Amino acid sequence: MFSFKSLCFVFFLLITHPSITHATTAVLKRDSAPLYTGSGDFDPNPQHKVYRHYTAIGDRIAAGTNPDRLPIENDTMYECGRSVHSYPYTFAAEFGPHISLTNFNFPACAANTTILSIYDQLGSGVSLSPLPRIWYDFGQPDLVTISIGAMEHELYPELRAHCMDNIKINFKTSTILAANADSNVDDPKYIVECTDAISAAYYHINKSRQTVPELFESARKIGLAPGQTRDVFVLGLPQPFSPTENHCPRSTKLKLPPRPQRNEWNKVVVFWNKMIADEALRAGITYVDVDDKFRWRRVCDRVPWLYDDGSSNFLFPNEKGEAQIRDALAEMVLGIGIQREEFPPDYGPLLEAPAANPVL
Repeated sequence: MFSFKSLCFVFFLLITHPSITHATTAVLKRDSAPLYTGSGDFDPNPQHKVYRHYTAIGDRIAAGTNPDRLPIENDTMYECGRSVHSYPYTFAAEFGPHISLTNFNFPACAANTTILSIYDQLGSGVSLSPLPRIWYDFGQPDLVTISIGAMEHELYPELRAHCMDNIKINFKTSTILAANADSNVDDPKYIVECTDAISAAYYHINKSRQTVPELFESARKIGLAPGQTRDVFVLGLPQPFSPTENHCPRSTKLKLPPRPQRNEWNKVVVFWNKMIADEALRAGITYVDVDDKFRWRRVCDRVPWLYDDGSSNFLFPNEKGEAQIRDALAEMVLGIGIQREEFPPDYGPLLEAPAANPVL
């Protein structure tokens, strides 16, 4: 039976996040995994794991990018942009009752753009935040999730500045077509500038090996009560661009990099994920691969689960993308398989046969 606090939490989340009341059907992702349907009497926690206190730390991906933010009375730091569609919030909403969740702390903040600033999210003492109220200190969790990397200055911001925002296009006609435009993407100056930014990103990733271990170790130990155990999960990043599409339907309008530079950008993300996975293994925490969830759903694919509109959210997960990250997390935390029908696993490419994701 659920506790009174758990029922209050569910009621609160159903009010602020009504979409979770819509039943969805799922199919097995792995033959060995239990089937979670998203509705009915099936228990999505077959191993009966108990996490009474969940804390989510991280950058914009953890806070969420959707404009449907948490009500102002529940988010005293509105600049953090915490969204009701963020993966931590929806994970707590859908799976919290099944893991006996009674406390949810949400210090993740879109304004924290570096590993060091995210480290500050750990230093808020050990006060608890009983549900249904959400607090923004770290607390004393037994379940912690971490999202880092996307807002690191030398990664997405610098790559966007030197591989995308500096593209100049002169249209020959009013029609937005690549065939009707002249671009500087073949200019050696553009290629050198983008290549230098990519090289700087690799350098930054290797340098991050000096700060990431301390963040992981602190997330494991800060605020632990005597005898308490804690599971920590760090999530990777999705590769932003389709590796199979030669032609990006909106690439001229949005001034996206040409395919070679898009693939190099993808490789940077793959390298970041590998670094995070390596350091997670050393720290004794669990790495969550979210990249496969975005197969056929990247920018330049037909229906991307990343923002592709050129806004400040560009390349970050949209509402459906955040839902995929939530499901990737739930699979690792609960040991279940999830593949919802509204998110078909094999949408297919526009123009070309499938190709392996780029690796180093």
